[in-house]
Amino acid sequence: MFNAEYERRIDDLVGQWRDEVYEEVLGTQVMPAVKIYAFASLRDLTDVYDVSAIFPMFSHQMGELPDHYANGVFARLSGACTSICNALQAIRAHMDCHAAVAAARRAHEALWQVFWLCNPAVDAGARMNRLVALNKSEIQEALRFWTGLNPAIEGQLRGFLGNIQGIAGLPQYKPKDGWIEYMEHFESSVDGSMDDAARSWSIMSNMTHANLVFDWIIQSQDDSQDEMDRLQLIPTVDAMGMVGNLCTLIMERAQIPEEHIVEVNATVGRSWVASRELLGLRRRE
Repeated sequence: MFNAEYERRIDDLVGQWRDEVYEEVLGTQVMPAVKIYAFASLRDLTDVYDVSAIFPMFSHQMGELPDHYANGVFARLSGACTSICNALQAIRAHMDCHAAVAAARRAHEALWQVFWLCNPAVDAGARMNRLVALNKSEIQEALRFWTGLNPAIEGQLRGFLGNIQGIAGLPQYKPKDGWIEYMEHFESSVDGSMDDAARSWSIMSNMTHANLVFDWIIQSQDDSQDEMDRLQLIPTVDAMGMVGNLCTLIMERAQIPEEHIVEVNATVGRSWVASRELLGLRRRE
């Protein structure tokens, strides 16, 4: 028997995140801040890049590096917010626990990349190289699909990849890099249990084994269903908190007026608080 209060709250949370955060805050408040931050933070960039040779997406429409940097940051932030919404919808729809965890994992991976691109401790040249390195990884992933399927697209992708490989000093990104840098920067201000955050990382890192093994481990414990209900929500809650922290960081770096930052914090914070409250409720009576 499902708890009616829990069901009502998860339904409200899905609508709140979709309507207030994704549909409103991201487009009207955060996206302009990302663009301002991109142009301001790359102003002193001395390295020269051939934009049309290394960025397959929007090379003709967006000819300047700050435009590509802003697009790289915002696309990942927006994608993470979509994944959070997907995780919440999976929970609301009573889907298998793994559906919500998988969606939340995608959100985390995108958010780690956002911070890796925006880390204020890294200079403009290094941040730009990070964007090119992520672009390189995305082209390599695209080639896994297009190789042998469409020779024209494959040839274009290989051309971009060859141009990027000619750039010296590009870092090699590993997902845990972004997570470590994020935690080092926000460790003193992260609200909530660090044990929960560490547990979320452990859960997501170990989802590579068969789901049957994961389920057997969980279901062998007491109150296994309550545990599964909680486990699917923990990484989603963490991802919401990361969105709030990253939006604040970007808006502060862009020197957006304080009242706008407070407004965004309050909007994202409402969803985060509501999701934390769900962790204190049992879904099943």
